[in-house]
Parts: sequence; C-alpha cells; structure tokens
Amino acid sequence: MSIFTGSSIAVGDYYSMAANGQAYVVKMADLASAKNKSISPIALIFSTKTSSLDQGHGWTHGYAISLSKNGSSVWGPYIDTNLENKITIEAALADKEGYTNTSLIGEVLSYPAFYNAIGYRKKVSPPYGSSGWFLPSAGQIYDYCMNILGCPAEQDYPWNVAGEIYIFYKNDGRTTNAYNTYYAPAANYGTVDTSIFGGRWWTSTECNKYYLYEFGIEYNRMYIRSVNRDTGAGDFGDKQKTYSIVPAIAF
Repeated sequence: MSIFTGSSIAVGDYYSMAANGQAYVVKMADLASAKNKSISPIALIFSTKTSSLDQGHGWTHGYAISLSKNGSSVWGPYIDTNLENKITIEAALADKEGYTNTSLIGEVLSYPAFYNAIGYRKKVSPPYGSSGWFLPSAGQIYDYCMNILGCPAEQDYPWNVAGEIYIFYKNDGRTTNAYNTYYAPAANYGTVDTSIFGGRWWTSTECNKYYLYEFGIEYNRMYIRSVNRDTGAGDFGDKQKTYSIVPAIAF
C-alpha cells in the first residue's frame, strides 16, 4: 500500500482511506495488512488518466468508482440545463468531465441523481485532497467498461435501432468476472454492494432536455445509450426514469 506516488497506481487497485482521512492506494494482496492499519477500500480505480480540467484541480492520479450504490432516483426535471448536450455517441464517450458536470448542477434536491452522488459523503467521507464524490460521465463509464469489465473499444453486441444513440457490449460473464476479480476480494475489508451490477446506472452526460446517457446491465448485454427526441416518452435515459447512483471520485 502507498500514499500514492503515481507510478505505483494501477487499474484494479483500491482507492482507500485511513481513519484520519488520509488517502491510500492499496493493492489487492495488501487488503488484509491495510485493514490492520485501519485503512479501508472505498472505491475501485478504473483509470489512471484524468482530464485536463481535473488535472488543473490537482487530481492527476486517476479515477475510482465507489464499491456501493447510493440508492436510486430520477435524474431531474425536463428542462435545459447548463450542461453541454452530447448528441452523438462519440461525443458522449469523449466526455470525461463527471466532476465538472456535477459541479455545474450541484447538490440540489431538484436534481436527485447529483444530490445522491455528492451526498454519498454522508456514508463514505471522501479523503482529503480528493474531488469528493460525483456522478460519473458517460466517457468515464466507458473507461470503466474497458478497463474493469474487459469490453473492447468498439461495440461487440449487435444492435441497430433508429433514434437511439448507443454502444452495446456482450455480457458473456463480464460482470460476473469483474465482481469476482475486484469486488468480492474487497468485501471483507470495506462496504461492497453485492447488487452493484443490477439494473441501470445514471451518468452525468446529457443528450438533450429530456434524455441523459444511462449505463445498462442485463444478463446478456451491457450498453451506454440515450435517445435524441423532443419529448420525454419513457425511453432509455429519460430523465424521469429511476436508475441507480454509483458515484465516482478523482484523486
């Protein structure tokens, strides 16, 4: 384990915290010894490259995603926000600004997805020097899919539906393997949600006033998708749908 130095950090390590609020990066093999020093894993590192904006905040080491959900909620109202609309899948997957997106909306009750993402601190205090918890962007979930779930950069599940914006992946054991590889080993040392891969997760990436990009997990497929329509019709990513909140953190 280390008070991170950069070169020691790898995807699949655990962003962890000591009782005094100090952040650590803990390798899987060191979880037991970390526990003896009151250092607990709080998030799974899925990327060791942060955006230029986040580097400007001093978070140069990586991104990690919480080991548990913080409930579920609607995203927010059918109104234009000050987020930049991403109306192609390429633009959505290039969005690595979950922290900035979350900051633009803020911790307000009228946007429950952001309120619950930021509010995860009431369950798990973010370590000193980190970004605090935020709602991850579609591009950050894309990195999570590639680096933790073992998905390729390109779609590998057949899907072609007019009006939808998406990338689809096979779920041929990918979530089971990821849980057994990364989540189960941490369960004895921190709070791990056994239903982490159930249902759909919100992202902070907006398509238009009615739709966001969601991350969906089903028994045979996974996807990041939205639709670009002029009315809310209960489709994928509809802001009034209820999806899970899985916060992320930059450090």
